[in-house]
Amino acid sequence: MDVDLTPEMADYLVLIYVLTYGKGHRYAKPTEISRTLGASKATVSLMLKKLRFRGLVVKERDGVSLSQRGVSVCVSILRRHATIEKALMMLGVDHDKACEVARKIEVVVDESVIDLVERETVEFGLPCDKATCRLESALKARRRS
Repeated sequence: MDVDLTPEMADYLVLIYVLTYGKGHRYAKPTEISRTLGASKATVSLMLKKLRFRGLVVKERDGVSLSQRGVSVCVSILRRHATIEKALMMLGVDHDKACEVARKIEVVVDESVIDLVERETVEFGLPCDKATCRLESALKARRRS
């Protein structure tokens, strides 16, 4: 991943991914993002500007969509999340806690570490859909704060 992101930025990318690719829509409406994340419209607007500045989202007439780079970064986030989550579960961490921890560190772990961990955990299956799991973890974290 060639871009510095916070877990919150990753939350927005994954949500836009789920709202567009997951639901077959061309774009995600800021009001839908706001409602889903429980964030104010002003907060959503500010985050979308940050993501546009990084070249990760494209402003459409009625919403936003992921740029090609945004899709690539989002797929990387989901891969990182799944890999970290699997490794933690192999160590005996329960699924919810593994998902929560993976969300916090997925944006800071070096790609070479992810590659190594992925090779070591390849035979261990995931109990959930990684995009939905990742998004649910973000929503739980937002409710707790």
